[in-house]
Amino acid sequence: MTARDFEQLVRDAKTRIREVDAATARARHDANACTFLDVREPFELARGGGTVPGAVHVPLGALVARAKDALPPAATPIVVLCEHGNRSALAADALTRMGWSAVESLAGGWQAWAIAGHPRGLPAGA
Repeated sequence: MTARDFEQLVRDAKTRIREVDAATARARHDANACTFLDVREPFELARGGGTVPGAVHVPLGALVARAKDALPPAATPIVVLCEHGNRSALAADALTRMGWSAVESLAGGWQAWAIAGHPRGLPAGA
């Protein structure tokens, strides 16, 4: 797959999903109104200073196989994040196709969350 192919997949996914900005995601986090799903690779979590406190961590490559066991019921709101908001768009699209109905992607990903100064933590169960 070329970079152009990946970019097209992301653009296509973003036409089918909802995105949420960091401020809205923070408000949902503070209200405990959703589950956060971090789809970055483990080395990215270690390098990037953590994740949204309490987020479920399932790398994108394992999401389809592990979603049913790792995530709450399909009606539970989920905000997906990655490093910049591209893989999270793909993950949100996949989850929607798998039957989750309240999935959003964090626009700008972890970078947007961190730049906004929102809290950093460990994935759930870490």
